[in-house]
Amino acid sequence: MGYINPTLAGSSYLTGETFTVADAYLFTVLGWSGRLKFDLTPWPALPAYLERIAARKAVQTALQTEREAKAAARAAVSGA
Repeated sequence: MGYINPTLAGSSYLTGETFTVADAYLFTVLGWSGRLKFDLTPWPALPAYLERIAARKAVQTALQTEREAKAAARAAVSGA
């Protein structure tokens, strides 16, 4: 976190101003922090980064697709 926070404090994405696959992966890993009850507030650039990535249209579409797939799988298992 000590490396990533200052990097993200100085740029929009991990490698500068261009979104890369590394950003998609970091978004996923940092997203686990909520479920793990891991507080990111000591690194203020990280919650801001999560918000910035989550606001991307493609990310919103992917997350919605994931929610729909999970709901369909639960329905299939429950026989609904």
